[in-house]
Amino acid sequence: MRQQAMLLDEPTASLDPDNARRVEQLIDRYRIEHRAAIFWVSHDNRQVARVCAHAYRLADGRLVEDAGA
Repeated sequence: MRQQAMLLDEPTASLDPDNARRVEQLIDRYRIEHRAAIFWVSHDNRQVARVCAHAYRLADGRLVEDAGA
């Protein structure tokens, strides 16, 4: 059974930059091939800019769109 959505909590946090990029590419290929929604939690703003079409952040306990991402 293919996943229609994936929730990823810091999936590359323990990886060096080269392997983190490999994982990002793997997840993106999966997303495209399976038309899956990806919910990616990251504290790395550079990664957010690379992998996210839409970014959100917690501000005062509320989820708000991050226009700067």
